Amino acid sequence: MTVLRVMFTAMVTAMLGLQLALALGVVNAEQIYFLPTIYGAQIVGACSLGSASFEFVCPGTAAVGLASGRLDALIFSWRRGSGQHSFQ
Repeated sequence: MTVLRVMFTAMVTAMLGLQLALALGVVNAEQIYFLPTIYGAQIVGACSLGSASFEFVCPGTAAVGLASGRLDALIFSWRRGSGQHSFQ
């Protein structure tokens, strides 16, 4: 749960900082480039890798859990690896 809390705090901080920079005129909205979204790839990636993120584990934490002998980390790592391998 700590990883989720830290990530959410980082996203909210970045969002508020960007809004403040835009309001103060430090950043011009035309200077920001948004990557085009490929919806098919987003949906496939969310379904294959998103199902593995219900454990709220990042790959680095899963590696530590795997070294500790945790079965859930093994399952997460296997699903993450198989999802990555299917795109190659």
